Amino acid sequence: MAKKKKNQDFQKVKLKVGRKLPRESSTNTSFKTHSIQIKEQLTQASSTEPTTKRKLKIEDLLSQLQHYNAGSRHGAVAGLRELVTTHPALISQHLAAMLEKVTPLFMDKDSVVRQAVIKLLKVVLSNTDTGELVPFFGILSSHLSCAMTHIVEDIRLDALSVLDVCLEFHPKLIITGTSQLLPNFIDQISQCQSQGSKSGAFSLTINPSGKMGALKWRGKVLERLNRFLSVYLESFPKRTGMFETSEVCHVGWKDDWITCYQPCSSVGLINSDFTFRSSLLPQQSLSTGADYLKNFIGTVVPLLFQCWVEVLPENSAGHPLPVDSHPTMFCVLQILQHLGLCVEALGAEDQALSLDWLYGFYHKDLRQHIQPHFPFSFCDTAKRNRKANRVNVKSLALDLNLCFCGTVCTFYKTHDKPDSRPLQGISTAEDSLLKMAVSYMTQAFPTPHNPDQRKKSVAIMKTLVECCRTSNAQYGLLTAIQVAYKTSHPLSSERRQLMDFFSHVIFKSDVSNHQVVSQWLQGLPEELRSLWSQGEVDSAIPVLHVLSSAVKTQQHNQQFMSSVQVALLELLSHDTFLTLSSQQKEVAEMCYYFPDISRELYIGLAGWCRSVGGSTEDKDYLVQVLMCRYLKVRHENCSVMETSNFISFLLSVLMGTSVSSLAEAGSGQKMPIDQLFKKYSFTDRSPVGLAMAQNVCRVFRQFPEEDQVGKLMSTSLFTILNKYHRFPINTAVGLLHCFSTVSTLPHTIKSSWSVPKPLLSSIVQLMGSLLEWAVGDKEKDTTDALKVVKETLTSSKDIRKLFLGEILSILTDDDVEDHYPASASLLLVILLRDDEMVKHFGDCRDVMSQVKKAVESAESRGSHRSQHVLDCLYVVSTL
Repeated sequence: MAKKKKNQDFQKVKLKVGRKLPRESSTNTSFKTHSIQIKEQLTQASSTEPTTKRKLKIEDLLSQLQHYNAGSRHGAVAGLRELVTTHPALISQHLAAMLEKVTPLFMDKDSVVRQAVIKLLKVVLSNTDTGELVPFFGILSSHLSCAMTHIVEDIRLDALSVLDVCLEFHPKLIITGTSQLLPNFIDQISQCQSQGSKSGAFSLTINPSGKMGALKWRGKVLERLNRFLSVYLESFPKRTGMFETSEVCHVGWKDDWITCYQPCSSVGLINSDFTFRSSLLPQQSLSTGADYLKNFIGTVVPLLFQCWVEVLPENSAGHPLPVDSHPTMFCVLQILQHLGLCVEALGAEDQALSLDWLYGFYHKDLRQHIQPHFPFSFCDTAKRNRKANRVNVKSLALDLNLCFCGTVCTFYKTHDKPDSRPLQGISTAEDSLLKMAVSYMTQAFPTPHNPDQRKKSVAIMKTLVECCRTSNAQYGLLTAIQVAYKTSHPLSSERRQLMDFFSHVIFKSDVSNHQVVSQWLQGLPEELRSLWSQGEVDSAIPVLHVLSSAVKTQQHNQQFMSSVQVALLELLSHDTFLTLSSQQKEVAEMCYYFPDISRELYIGLAGWCRSVGGSTEDKDYLVQVLMCRYLKVRHENCSVMETSNFISFLLSVLMGTSVSSLAEAGSGQKMPIDQLFKKYSFTDRSPVGLAMAQNVCRVFRQFPEEDQVGKLMSTSLFTILNKYHRFPINTAVGLLHCFSTVSTLPHTIKSSWSVPKPLLSSIVQLMGSLLEWAVGDKEKDTTDALKVVKETLTSSKDIRKLFLGEILSILTDDDVEDHYPASASLLLVILLRDDEMVKHFGDCRDVMSQVKKAVESAESRGSHRSQHVLDCLYVVSTL
């Protein structure tokens, strides 16, 4: 206790004159208070509802977004970001409320709040589908437009960051507000003059009291405008090259139902792989969009040239430019190029908008302000710290020069029409722009580039080659491409880009026969062989694509066609080729365009068809393509050697093995001991089965000369069966199916010519051996063998008689082993179980009666009595 209070009870009260003493019975009711400030409030939140670390729900945070205190607003935005980051499902549930409360903060006076809003917007838009955002896009677009044209400079700057976020996550949606957002770019860098001779025109604005310099501010605005236009261009049909468009499927429909109620929510976008033109253009009619774009170009192009002149020093033509001017100059050229492409896209459907009009609008400014400084070069005059990165002035200059050449190509391109021509508004004097671009690209292209610059350079070279009408200019451009191609690594992406260039050029009639293109084509087959032999399949496939396109236009080049066939032989000799289905079809289609196919290539193709790998469909496709080719060249100067090689190819595929393999298989063969038909024996299966044999025989039926084909096939079959006596199972199947085809040819049936008897005897022996193998082997699939035996028997009455004669001779021979009659009876039972076979054997009644007697005789002899003989006796007795 303090000393003063300790002695207070013993002190004498001092009374003052004239002051009334309070009564002793009175009570003092006065009191003092102190205010207490509670920063955090303890609330009991629901266990199932997400909250922040401060135990605040999303409703509490949304209510604080309009608080008068900037710190409270910032805390609410930060809390929302924390909440939607940990619980993304809340975004779709409260999307309408968040956008309604957050978007007005684009124009908040506090910069900390605006930066927090941008971070929150990134999280929201990155986790929201475009369809969910469509109903609320009007709110977002309106507040963004207000922020971009706000009177406060910092708010305008942060609005550009908001635009960046929208373009990053929902570019297709942001460009639907093109008519609302594009004027804001003009208002940010200029103002309309209300007095003087240029009343109504726009001029650049200067704010001396601004925090940011005018040049730097315009550079930021032009950068966003450039990005906005590039996104707008992507909404049109996809471009495969710099100016080429690929085919797009446009889908349209009409409503065919009755609306029973008015939906309370807007309809979202449809997820589809197709491109809908209605969602890609501004929210207005096509003609209105073209008119609007025309007015916008008329306003912004003069401002672009003013920005260009402003960043360049006086009398700087022919001298290096300061590095600080590069961003603005690059954006100006890019925007001019994008405007040209937009005019081209919309001008195709609106005649009022054309490249003629655009070039005539600003070609004078282009020649006056930009052309004198080309080619551009820069010098780095800024003082930098040792740790600062040095600026690559050569790379910056190359980017700007390529951008200028691309802008020039926008007006000189010939599209992809055969009757296209340069613009009508371009005179001979104005062709100097094109000459300067050609001269620069010819000198600068072989120099090293980064991947992006190389890609742009190749696209520009494509357009320049099409635009140039003089052979000297084309020769210079093509030579530069060829030099770069030779110096590039075979496995690099640069080599593929240059290959795409040549593959594009060879289809142009005025360039395809050029000397440089012909030299490049001559070396392409050798490159394919080298890459394929080294195992670089991924790098060899693009070369094969180019060759498949080149053979269609280079059929007159005999040397090139021969080298391509040699390269294909290299492909066919590797097992990797059998695993590439699309490349197999590509090779088959290439064979169609060869004027002459060498015997070596036919042998390689036959080996492919006989191989184990690969699908039967691809092999059948090759056979059909070669047949179509033969029918085509047959009406031209088709040589006897060509026909002989093609038929030899078909027979080789039909057999399923090569002649050398047959000779090797029969060299050490031994006569079968237990077989009924001893002339032929079999090895393992060959890769070619009945399906491939049927495909080959189907091709034989397509030959116009049926009589010659029938005799040729019969002679070939007899030669093979007489020379070789040991075959793979599937080879025997193919040979029998070939005989069935010969027997059923329309010319063979109608003419007096008949199949030679020696051939019939060999066929019966082969068929009997195959049937015996099919009946005796229970472990393997014998479906094809039984099927082709029945097919052979039904194809010719002579075959049936000879076969029954062989069975009869076995049954009546007393000197054969005891099991032979049983085996012969089994074969006959297998065949007669088929009703179709019974009908065909009905026309051989005389022979069948003899067989019946022989079976009865064999059954009566005890030595030959077996279950198979009894079954055969029963089946024969029912006929």
